Amino acid sequence: MCMFLPRALEFDIIQSHNPAHHVIVRLNAPAFEEARNLLQDPQTGKMTAGKNFVAGLLAGATEAVAVVTPMETIKVKVRLLLPI
Repeated sequence: MCMFLPRALEFDIIQSHNPAHHVIVRLNAPAFEEARNLLQDPQTGKMTAGKNFVAGLLAGATEAVAVVTPMETIKVKVRLLLPI
């Protein structure tokens, strides 16, 4: 069980047939936490809604660059090589 996801969402991702989803679960939450640590106010440790939004954008971009794009590239290349 992943502590970063609600149980229903975790079940949907684990049941998925896309192997990239398993990596995304492991990458997105830590990327978000790192972005939050970078953007939070160093004195108070508080986050504004805008900074929280930017942290989510950074986590999503990290996920897209590190996992989704390479997996989609591999998927397309394999499909082009295999006869239909």
